Amino acid sequence: MEPNTISNILVPYTNKDLLQKLDTDSKNVVQSVVKTLNNNSVVSVNDLNSRMVCIFKQINNITFAKLKEIYLLGDKILKINVKLLNKSLVVEIKKDVYKRQVTIKHTRPNMVLIEKCTEKILKSNGIEKSDYRICYEIVKLIFKWTWGKLAANIKMEVSGGEYTFTVSNLRVVDYNQLSALDKVHDAVHSIQINFKRSLLTFKVTRTKEYINQHESKKRRTDEW
Repeated sequence: MEPNTISNILVPYTNKDLLQKLDTDSKNVVQSVVKTLNNNSVVSVNDLNSRMVCIFKQINNITFAKLKEIYLLGDKILKINVKLLNKSLVVEIKKDVYKRQVTIKHTRPNMVLIEKCTEKILKSNGIEKSDYRICYEIVKLIFKWTWGKLAANIKMEVSGGEYTFTVSNLRVVDYNQLSALDKVHDAVHSIQINFKRSLLTFKVTRTKEYINQHESKKRRTDEW
C-alpha cells in the first residue's frame, strides 16, 4: 500500500493536457508511450509517491509487438497490464524515489489438474500428434495464468498450415505472461488483444508447415 499522503485522485486528461502536468522525466516517458501507441486513446493518471499509473482507454486492439516497444522504452517502465474486462491498458512508470513493493505470494497452481485439463482440451480438438507438444505447452501456460480465477475459454481453429487460438474470459494479462507465450516457440506469432471483444488471439504455425518453411529458407540461403 502507498502512504496516505499520496494524491490518489484519478484525473482524466487528453494526451496533450496530460503532458503539461508532469515533471520532465515522467513527461518524456508518457510521451514516448503515447507516441508508440499512435492512436486517439484517452489517458488518465494516478500519481503516487513512488510510481505513476497511466491508464489508456478507447484502444480497439494492440499487438504484443507494440507492447514490447513500450516495455523497451526504458527501465522506468515497471509493469504493463492489459485489463480486458475494463478494456484498458495500464502502464506503471517508476519515479526516482521508487521503492520495491512487497511481493504477494499466490497459491501455487495444481499442475496435475492443469495437465489433465490441458489434455482434455487437446483431445476435444483432435490435435495431430506432430502438433501436440507445442499446443500442449501453450494451453498449459494459459491455464496457469488463470489458476484460482475464472477459467479461460480456449478455442482452436485450423486453417491451412496454422492454428488460430482465441482466448476469452481473461480478466487481465500482463506483459511478462504474453512474453512467455511468445517464447514458447518461434511458431507462435501474431499475438494481439482485441479490447472491444475482450479477446486474446494468436496464431501457431503447424509443425510440418514450420519445418517446410525453414527447409525452404535454408535451401534459398544455400543457393545464395
